[in-house]
Amino acid sequence: MHRRLHTFYPKHCVGATLLGASLLAAVTSTEAVEVKLYGGADIGVSYVNVSGNGQSGSHASRLGLDSNVLDDTMIGFRGTETLSPDWSVGFDLASEFDFNTGEITYDSFFGIESTVSLTRHGWGTLALGRQQTISTDFFTNIDPMGLSFGQSNMGTSFTAINTQIYDNLIQLTSATWSGFTAGVGYSFDTGDTSIYADSGVNKPVPSDNGFGNSNKMRALTAAVQYQAGSVLLAASYDRAYASSRIPASNGSGLSQPNPQTTNPQAWYLGAAVTVNQVVLSAAWGRGINGALSGSGPGNDLSGSPLTSITEDGDILFSSGFNHDAYLLGLSWAIDPRTQLMASWQMLQPRGKLKEQAATGSQQILGTAITYKLSPRTTAYAWASYGDNFQMVSGAKTTVIGTGFQTLF
Repeated sequence: MHRRLHTFYPKHCVGATLLGASLLAAVTSTEAVEVKLYGGADIGVSYVNVSGNGQSGSHASRLGLDSNVLDDTMIGFRGTETLSPDWSVGFDLASEFDFNTGEITYDSFFGIESTVSLTRHGWGTLALGRQQTISTDFFTNIDPMGLSFGQSNMGTSFTAINTQIYDNLIQLTSATWSGFTAGVGYSFDTGDTSIYADSGVNKPVPSDNGFGNSNKMRALTAAVQYQAGSVLLAASYDRAYASSRIPASNGSGLSQPNPQTTNPQAWYLGAAVTVNQVVLSAAWGRGINGALSGSGPGNDLSGSPLTSITEDGDILFSSGFNHDAYLLGLSWAIDPRTQLMASWQMLQPRGKLKEQAATGSQQILGTAITYKLSPRTTAYAWASYGDNFQMVSGAKTTVIGTGFQTLF
């Protein structure tokens, strides 16, 4: 993963090397395979209060344990074998858990990542399997929250980088040349569910609706990053492609042609500049013809009267469902142990949403502070307020919480 500008631990990158325990005879060399076990546990307590009108429901509140706030509760295995001075091959298998229940977060066991990669020194890396999109990777350091802290992170408004993970993703990431790094990926079957607003089917549709490639929901992700000294710039483009067939609306179990004619797209630009111990961030984005799933209220807790921008589906296909996103924020390394983060973000209706009385501009204010108890253990506290949450007029959400994370 690329180097972070601020002092957060990089996501999923801290591990204890188990050298000697898994020494294998390389096929083309006598080099040992380096295998790492890594992961972390994150748990705390939070209070969430939500209210809304119309389809958003009524007032509700919750006080209880919360998990995966600063980062994922997870365990992973990563291995690398050097084939030659220029070439290496590797794998990464990682699982996320709900620390409160011990249950696997995703339907698949290795839900965070399951990839095999081939790296050419000085050229880049080709990775195949289930993995995070390149656009999410490149914008992690633009967000003052590091894509952590639930509704406070920029993925609530910049939904295509809301820690987006796809199945069947082939992704090429270049080495860094003169400060530039680029990447592009294509998923042959995302594994996500979708809502096709123009098709007459109102419930989520599975990604895979048949054998052929066109019968599956596919996705493209591309991004470029530039870093020179204290300046970090990023730009990305994401697009999902509708399946050509969907389940029949009569519940017969058969399929029917999908009348959806438009595909959701997202363009994002971001910058982060370090001034002494402060990182100042700004970003702008535009989404058209739908959206990818944004954060739910609080820390994306289930069962709330307020829903994600895509309701019960992962990706919304809807002609004219357009929106602009904005972000301003900062991350201040007060001392080697303490970091303060704050951000404002807005999701503004455009297109057909702008004319609807039930919509309004989402405003999210968030702040968080972390304190390193040790190099691997961090305590944190965070708070956030959202108005017109997910662009639903009158929907509000407030959260405050604290917890700690330990890594291994």
